[in-house]
Amino acid sequence: MTEAILSTISSDAVMFEKVKVYGTIVDVFVDSINARQGMKPTAIRAIGTKLSRAGIQLFILAPDKVVNSYLKWRTLASINEDPEQTVKCYAEMLLEMRRDIDPYTKCDAETALDLWG
Repeated sequence: MTEAILSTISSDAVMFEKVKVYGTIVDVFVDSINARQGMKPTAIRAIGTKLSRAGIQLFILAPDKVVNSYLKWRTLASINEDPEQTVKCYAEMLLEMRRDIDPYTKCDAETALDLWG
């Protein structure tokens, strides 16, 4: 989608598409957490493909802060050296998504981390 096309779409429609992409990223994260050791390579590739497509959509639709936090999380997740830092980075990404949807949110990254108990 080019900028000209996006400008013709109502802001509500753009927000609806962003929320769908944000949901896809959450779904992929949950799927990867729930994945068992010994997961079939085709299933792993499917998760990666789904995440890559969502990332491209994110790049087109989301504000820079969301895109940059997503890229930071993807980098940390691919290195997989510090799971705690990766989860914290994921929580920060969720917060940026939330701020995009509701700029007046009172939640912070700690609130997002509390989702895991």
